[in-house]
Amino acid sequence: MSQNRWSAILVGACVVLFSTNMATIVQAEPLRVTISTVAADVLTEERIRVTSALINSGFTPDIMVLPARRGLQMVASGDAALDMLRIETAEPALQQLIQLQPAVGSFKANMLVATNRKELCQTPKTDRASQSIAGVIGVLTFEQVLYPQFSRVEVSPGIENALKMVITKRADVSFWIPEQLAGVDPAILEQIYVCPEQSLQLYVYSYLNPDYEWARERIEKAYRDMFE
Repeated sequence: MSQNRWSAILVGACVVLFSTNMATIVQAEPLRVTISTVAADVLTEERIRVTSALINSGFTPDIMVLPARRGLQMVASGDAALDMLRIETAEPALQQLIQLQPAVGSFKANMLVATNRKELCQTPKTDRASQSIAGVIGVLTFEQVLYPQFSRVEVSPGIENALKMVITKRADVSFWIPEQLAGVDPAILEQIYVCPEQSLQLYVYSYLNPDYEWARERIEKAYRDMFE
């Protein structure tokens, strides 16, 4: 076969491949997606992997970083299609949405006490009703998962305030994941003790508005390929 004919075949193959890739790009569908400010800051690896899975399933995610409740409300109302990273809770708005499978992440929240009250770590998990907890306003994990387990709740505007409540005995315990403690004042952390046997395993899912049920199979396949 002549060199010119080989050249023509190679050029033709490149054109076909380029056309196929371009068609894939052109056909990618936009998808409005929300993620809470906390998840965006803390679950960075999961955010990258979910974004990649959505792209692999044929979507171009338009990601909006919003306060937890606002993002959830947007998905529930249909103003957005998907909430990327949401801890499974009893939040009523979540019950209206489709929990996509599998889970896209999991982590442990550690129980924290004051260094001079380490004995609180010995309280059985089944007897947390005898203790009080310090949480943060607007964090749904506290409101839906943790608060119901304790007798009294102290609410603060931020993590450092919550830890100060523990240190000053306004509350017995608080719960946080290690990544959330990274930016806390070291002087505060010096007065905080992590209970080694007291932790809470939390699972993270994506939640889809029912109007986008047609996208479920595609996204869940991409999630299985990415997370299983």
